[in-house]
Amino acid sequence: MQHLSQNTFFFLFSLLMGSADLTEDGTLCCAGLLLASIQDPDPVIFLEAKMLYRTVVEDVPTGSYTIPLGQARIARSGGDITLVGWGQQVAVLERAVSRC
Repeated sequence: MQHLSQNTFFFLFSLLMGSADLTEDGTLCCAGLLLASIQDPDPVIFLEAKMLYRTVVEDVPTGSYTIPLGQARIARSGGDITLVGWGQQVAVLERAVSRC
């Protein structure tokens, strides 16, 4: 079993079978996933990291839009290394890659 922070339950929610477990990597993603969650007929557990609201600022479209559930987002493609992150760590990885 992977290590868990004492303040997070993200991993525990992923053990619930039959549900979609989501976490956002910024405000744009949050809005699109939240709207998709509402429209999805299956159970969805939407987890938000409060730290993202203080660290990642993006413009959100005024119209209704959704982000497809069950698909990973490729933030930046390349051929030398694969970095996988979720939630707040996506912004950390994007900053690290931009320095290379």
